[in-house]
Order: sequence, then C-alpha cells, then structure tokens
Amino acid sequence: MLNRAFPAGLALILGACSDDGPTADQPSSQPTAIVAQSGDGQTQVVDHTLANRIVARVTDARGRSVRNASVGFEVVSGGGTIIGPATARTDTAGLANAIWRLGTSTAVEQAVRAHVTTSSTAEVSVTFRATSRPAIASILEVQASDENINPAPEITRVVVARAYDAFRNPVPDARVAWSAPMAGTVRAAQTVTGPDGTTRNDWTLRATSGATVGQGVYWITVNPADASAFGTSPALYVVIVGDARLVATALAVGSTRTCAVANGGQVYCWGVDTSGRLADASRLPYAIPISIGADSFTQIVAGRAHTCALTTAGKAFCWGENTEGQLGDGTQTFRSGAVAVEQRGTFVSLVAGGDHTCALTDQGAALCWGSNRAGQLGDGSLTARSAPNEVSGGARFTSLAAGVSHTCGLTTAGGTVCWGSNDFGQIGTVPGGPCQNDCVTIPAAVEGSFVAISAGIRFTCGLERGGVAWCWGAGLQPRTRVKSSVSFASLVGSQSSDACGMTDGGRTYCWTLSDDLEYYYSQAQSLRVGGALTFSAFRVGDSRVCGIERANQSWVVCWSTVPYDASAAPSYVLRVGQP
Repeated sequence: MLNRAFPAGLALILGACSDDGPTADQPSSQPTAIVAQSGDGQTQVVDHTLANRIVARVTDARGRSVRNASVGFEVVSGGGTIIGPATARTDTAGLANAIWRLGTSTAVEQAVRAHVTTSSTAEVSVTFRATSRPAIASILEVQASDENINPAPEITRVVVARAYDAFRNPVPDARVAWSAPMAGTVRAAQTVTGPDGTTRNDWTLRATSGATVGQGVYWITVNPADASAFGTSPALYVVIVGDARLVATALAVGSTRTCAVANGGQVYCWGVDTSGRLADASRLPYAIPISIGADSFTQIVAGRAHTCALTTAGKAFCWGENTEGQLGDGTQTFRSGAVAVEQRGTFVSLVAGGDHTCALTDQGAALCWGSNRAGQLGDGSLTARSAPNEVSGGARFTSLAAGVSHTCGLTTAGGTVCWGSNDFGQIGTVPGGPCQNDCVTIPAAVEGSFVAISAGIRFTCGLERGGVAWCWGAGLQPRTRVKSSVSFASLVGSQSSDACGMTDGGRTYCWTLSDDLEYYYSQAQSLRVGGALTFSAFRVGDSRVCGIERANQSWVVCWSTVPYDASAAPSYVLRVGQP
C-alpha cells in the first residue's frame, strides 16, 4: 500500500516545485524579457493623465507569459507621475499596467521605464514614450515693449506676441486679437500663433494735430480672440514718444487710483478702475485724460470710491460710487462719467472723506454731502444727503479737512472745530453722541490754536503757528506732539494711518498713527521721505504716495509702498499722448 502511494505523493511534491505554477510571492516562471504591449506613443496635454494605461508584457526564456511577476514603473524623463502603486503584478497573460500622468513641459521627452528582475538578479526593461502638447493658452506677452523713441511724423513698429499656457509652454494655433484703442492702426485685427507660439502684427502711428506725433505714451492691446482662454487683462505693447512725464499742479490719491490736474487744467487719472472712479473703463498704469467738458480745473480730491474736481470758475464735478449721495448730484446713482454737483454758491476748495464730500464757498460756508452715518456732514443728524447741505452753527471757515468718517475746519474766528466719528478720539472732545460708536453731529470746538489741519482714517492733526504739529485720535491719549527736528509749513492728511508735514522748502516728513483694533501703537516720529526731492504738493493713499516735484518741471512721482520706506524709489508718472 505504501509503495503504491509513494509515487503519487512524490508527484505532488515535484509539482509544487515546478516552474509551471507560481507561489504567493514568486512568478510562474523566471522572467527574461519585457515588452510594451500597449499604451506607447500616446499624445496628451501636459499635466494630464494619458487616455489609456501603459501595459507591459513579461515572458520567460520559452516565450511563455509569466504570471505574478513584479513590474516596476518609474518616470525617467519629463517630470510626470505614476498614479497609484508604482509596482504591479502580472496577470495570467503576463500583463501589468500603470496610469501615467504627464509632466508640465513640452520641451523635454516624456518617458516611463517598466522593469522586471530576472533570475540572475539583473533587470530587463522597456521604455514607454508619450508626446506632450501645451495646455490652453493662458498667458500672452509682447516682446520689446516700453521703447523710447523721438517724435516723428509717422512711427511704425513690428510687434511680436507670444502665447503660453499656464506652465510657460508656447502655444501654437492660438487666435490673437489686436487693437489700437488710443491712437494709430494695426495691419490685422486678428492673427494666429505659429509653431513657436509667436505671431506678428504691424502698428502705425501718424501725426494728426501737428508735424510730429505728440509726446506721451501710446500702446496697443493684445488680447485672446477667445476671451475664455486667457486672463482678463490684455497684454500691452507700449512706445514712449519724447518726454512723457506728467506735469501737474494738483494731486489726489485714492484707494486704488490717483488723479492729477495737469498744468493746462486737464484732469488725468490712473490706477485700477472698478467703480468708474476714473471716468474711464481703463485699468492701465498710465495717466489718461478724463473728459469733463471744456472746463479748466484747479483742484481734485478722492474718496474711498469717488472722485471730485473743482473748476477755475468754482464749479464741482464728481464721478464714481454714489450709494450715499457722495457725488452731490441729487441722486444715489452710480456715475461712470462726471456729473455737476447741485451746488449753492461758488466753491473755492473741496475735501473728500471715505463716502462723503465737503466744499468751502467763497463766502466761507461749509457745505457737505454723502454718508452721514457718523454725523460727518455736521448738520445735527445721521441722515445721508445727496446734495450739498450747510454745516450747522453758521460758522465761517478758512479751510476744511476730511477723514474717512469725520470732518474738521478752521474758522474765521481762529478756532478749530470737528464733527463726525469719535470712536478713537479723532474729534478731540469728550466721547458720546447718538451713534452706536462715539460721534458728534454738529461742530465741536477743539482745544488749541492752529493755522492748518489734516485728517486721516481715525486721527486729526493740527499745525501751530510756530510750525509744531500735534495729532489726536488713533488711540492717542492724550494729544501728542509730533517729534520732528524741522518746522512744518503745511500738513498732509490721508485715507490711511499715515500723516505728513511739509516745510517751506518742500521737504516732506511722514509719520504713522495706527488705529489697529488689536494693537494700538503710535509712531509720531517724523521721517524724511523722497530722499533729496522737494515737493510743491504731496498726497498719501492706502498703498501709494505721490508728490509734485518742486524743482525741475513739476513732474509727478509716486511710490507704491508706505511713505517712510527709505528703500522705495519714486517713479515718474507717464501721461498718454495725443498724436
């Protein structure tokens, strides 16, 4: 019985050791070769997964499929990734597969190596390759922009634009739209990029009002023909003809835009225009002339989201946001173009707060309109006004200053009064009033004798006759003298936490008065700004400061940073030309 059973038992043992069947961790036979079964040579957009998996087949020395062989997949070029496990076991057909996501570049080869270990512990491998193509174009750039050229009767330039995807790969066959919105003509309204992602067009400027093209900045815009394919901002090709620096007599700096009155009385504005504050749809970084009729202007002011300008005849025009009636036209309708203020009398100066505006008449009356949530109109109420309304009390003023939510004035009697928000002591009186936070709805006397005043987001400053500046509000307890080694001749307010003073010679010094709700601090230490430059006017905004040079030719310079940052170099503002 035992002798007859032994051959059968031996057969079972030998069968278990045969290379025809795998164990749990061993292949069915020893691998000797690996080949690309399918998935090689595919084409896909960069940073995308191939449509089909890459499949490798493993065989032994007799050409049979090897089951349970461990195949590794690794990216060897192109920077892509294997999605999921980097190793896979072959199935009964000797096949193992992987999911391959391509890298982000079209300039390098995309390759994955599949490898398996042979009986001698060496490896055999096969390489899969794929072709990557660029993603949809999302960046458009022009070459050799900002060229400085001399005035001439005609100026022609060949403009080269290149389309890129989000990974900076050049994009061929992208349709590009060209426009000359300010001046000149382009040869073609639309072109298509070539294999290297570039396309060309001709732009011609011709003189229309003189013998040569007028001095200034000119540009064309390069946009996607399919707007959904690109960002919303166009690429610009710019030429600067002659001396394009803006010469001005007055400045206003708002939260996102800046305006100036040029020496000829024309209003120019620049910056981001999201609320019609520029009276123009442009978001370009150059000073654009604003159409406000044929009037000549002497002053301009900017609030949080509105702008107002004063003509030489004493008439006020405003544009921008009007939800609180801050334009003074009797409505609360947004205005992308300038509208006349429904004024009484002749105005001699304007000031703008966050959402309110005030004017001083030639008779010394103070009129205010717009938001009155904190009593900043000074008429004894908290009611917004869409047209000028006289400040209560009948006082006559020599000058006014507006903070974001409060207003102050110097009276003809030599006193100083303030009204509006007093939540940080910026009115300079005992806290109280009808507001949820402290406020004063009619003019309240301020201690001290001042010859000039300025206001900021939650502070007020006054200048004594001897040139000493004092500030209050912004958590300052008590009123604080500004530390300075010079005497000031005038003060500059802001819509931010910064205040400045100017000397008789135009040197400008600034200091910070913080009103942070968590971290109260004051740095009432003045620091010189602008280096060796001197200014005839200086204005402070949320994120930029600008000045009109006192020397040279009254050019406008700006910084896009805090005024006391000594490392920030001012740059000249360039104006748009008129051919």
